[in-house]
Amino acid sequence: SPSQAPSISVVGGDDRDRAALDAALALFESNGLVLPDLEIRFSDDTEDCAGHFGLFEKRPTPWRISICSPASFVLPHELAHAWEAAHLDDELRAAYLRERRLMSWDGPELEWRERGEEDAAFVIQQNLTTRHAPTNSTTWRERIAAYEMLTGRASPLRSDNA
Repeated sequence: SPSQAPSISVVGGDDRDRAALDAALALFESNGLVLPDLEIRFSDDTEDCAGHFGLFEKRPTPWRISICSPASFVLPHELAHAWEAAHLDDELRAAYLRERRLMSWDGPELEWRERGEEDAAFVIQQNLTTRHAPTNSTTWRERIAAYEMLTGRASPLRSDNA
């Protein structure tokens, strides 16, 4: 469950990985998004992430995030999975699916972009890491609204576009 000061343990990684993790954690904290206790594992082998760049595993506490790519979006995206798993209830997930016109929260038979859990993590990651979004874009207006629906907070992109 989420706590005000989550316990984050780190396995593997180098100074650059830990600096990237600190920066990603700071994004969540500065936007009031409290994370659950987590174990973060860094690996150079995508097999440790089931063939993906990163992997969130909701398992006995602490939940685990495996990072298998230095790509800048991976850490915030996987942290967003942990945040949503800790904070969203079934009612909000169902409302989000309707709003975003998605069929399932975690349907493994669906393409990545068609899953609510992936869309939610992407939306949170995009709102936290994008410097300036073009608000004349319908896509960005929808991403900002989706972030605000999920988090109950104003998107950090609102201050850029006020």
